[in-house]
Amino acid sequence: MLVASFALLWLFGFSTPAAVLFAVMFGVANGLITIARGAVPLALFGPVGYGRIIGRIARPALVITAVAPS
Repeated sequence: MLVASFALLWLFGFSTPAAVLFAVMFGVANGLITIARGAVPLALFGPVGYGRIIGRIARPALVITAVAPS
C-alpha cells in the first residue's frame, strides 16, 4: 500500500485528487504497519517476554528518534 501510494503520486503528479488519495493510502499503510508491529511478535512469540521483544524491535527507531534533533 505504501509503494502504491508513492507510485500513484509519481504517475499522476501533484494534483489535488492525487494528493488526497495519496494521503489516504499513506495513512492506511501507516496504520497497518503500526498494527503489525504490535500483533506479529505477539502471535509469533506469545505473551511471555512480549515487552522485552517489543523493546528490542523498537530500540533502533527510538535511538534514531532521540539522536535526530542533535
